Amino acid sequence: MNLEQQVCSLDLAKRLKELGVKQESAWYWKHNTESPHGSIDEWVLVHYDNEPYQVGSEYHVAALTVAELGEMFGESELPFYDDGEWKSAGYYDLPSGRQRLTADTEADARAKMLIYLLEQKLIQATT
Repeated sequence: MNLEQQVCSLDLAKRLKELGVKQESAWYWKHNTESPHGSIDEWVLVHYDNEPYQVGSEYHVAALTVAELGEMFGESELPFYDDGEWKSAGYYDLPSGRQRLTADTEADARAKMLIYLLEQKLIQATT
């Protein structure tokens, strides 16, 4: 399993940041403004020990791990693997019943559920 499968995707990480989720992680996405590939919009995954995260920077976004995401909402939101994809079933009392979201990785399944819970104001972000 490669590292990108163990942290949430860049798009989900950006949305979590917008929703006020704390930007504390061992890993983060860094906007690489000096890309050797000539790309002006390249993001790379960086470990905090190699280059400290700059809090508040628009060029840094926490790449939350499966474990870090799990700590944010506890055991009530356990993703499971079924038919080749990760699924997350919410156990909150919603008017529509359980909410099920799917993703390619467990980290993204957890991130999607956290985003859903924050957007529906069922939980609050810890900053």
